[in-house]
Amino acid sequence: MLKQFGKNIPSNPNEMTLSYELNCAIVVENDELPEDSVRLNSQVRVKEPASNLID
Repeated sequence: MLKQFGKNIPSNPNEMTLSYELNCAIVVENDELPEDSVRLNSQVRVKEPASNLID
């Protein structure tokens, strides 16, 4: 049962760093980013569908 949780763990510890993720980033112009994307320095409100609570 625990195998399913271990299969997504990166074999390279550097893959878990912010630096690694930023190096994988693709820089795009503002008009190329989909409207429903979360950008840096954004604020997001999350709605729980089952209860309609907004956090």
